[in-house]
Amino acid sequence: MLKRRGGYWHVAIPVRGQKPIRRTTGVKVEGEKPPAAAQEFHDKLAHESWRVGRLGEKPKKTWEEAVVQWRKEVRKKSLQDDLERLKWLDKHLSGKRLEEITRSFWNDVLADLAKERGVSPNTQNHYTALVRSILRKAAHEWEWGNTVPKLYLHPLPDPEIRPLTVPEAQGFYRDLPGWARDVFLFDLATGLRRGNLLGLQWPWVSLDSRLITIPGEHTKNGKKAHIVLNEMAVSILKRQIGKHKNYVFAKDGVPISEDCWRWHWDKARAGRRELKFHNVRKSFASWLRKQGVPMENIKDAGQWLTLEVVASTYAGVDREVIRNDVAKLMPLLTQVTHTPADAIVVSPSAESEIRTHMS
Repeated sequence: MLKRRGGYWHVAIPVRGQKPIRRTTGVKVEGEKPPAAAQEFHDKLAHESWRVGRLGEKPKKTWEEAVVQWRKEVRKKSLQDDLERLKWLDKHLSGKRLEEITRSFWNDVLADLAKERGVSPNTQNHYTALVRSILRKAAHEWEWGNTVPKLYLHPLPDPEIRPLTVPEAQGFYRDLPGWARDVFLFDLATGLRRGNLLGLQWPWVSLDSRLITIPGEHTKNGKKAHIVLNEMAVSILKRQIGKHKNYVFAKDGVPISEDCWRWHWDKARAGRRELKFHNVRKSFASWLRKQGVPMENIKDAGQWLTLEVVASTYAGVDREVIRNDVAKLMPLLTQVTHTPADAIVVSPSAESEIRTHMS
């Protein structure tokens, strides 16, 4: 049966012993009678229902059912971002059976996403990764019988997150408003991620022990983080006492939001557009490296999980340092090009061949 609801034709198919199948056809109401496309959708769904009931085939699952199941299982810190993406996708995927989400169909969705929101290829990749992960769970974990199309991500250039130079750091410190300078300086002194920096709470701070302990539910990797404080960090914390009862950094008695911080950071970096706030965290590691701090200690200071992450992303050795190191090979290389004649050893066979050519 086809019914009009909300400006669209909907199907309502009775199923013996179960709830009726109710679903939108995605076809707009433009007259008294349903168009052929809506009728075809109804007939196909009724046929599939009959095959499930009579032949024991697995029922075709819909995108909504997959999202509901995914929501029951997912545990991630970026959940709110994913829910916002799913909200926008609803108008494209609502009522779709999983096998209808093909690569061609998804490319059309991405085209609409780029046109409507003007999002970057990187943001499109976030949408693609989310949809692909849900389809994979449906196929491989929940065994719903759907196929997983090959949804490709846009190739992106590796972002260059370089450390700030000292003059650049001085420029930011000068250009930021007074209340923001301590926030910036504290991040240079501790290397905290932006979320942990702005969300830093007094119960996590021990001035006597000169230590910050961030609970696992507030860290990126889910593990408790211990941040050791230097003299600069301690003095900054003492200046924040009394500004807010719970949060360390506040402006006019209100915790600093990420939107507020981002606006002032963007204003301060005018003319330095390539520098993101994450560059400050890299500066913390790279500046420690320049001071001769071992990589293992840098990893612990910034609470990175592995040395590989620190070495490849945050605390690579400065090129000038490498240049000075490789220059140390010069005495040995010079010896190679000035080998004494009596140091050359010639094999008997080679010596015989040389004499033959000389005769």
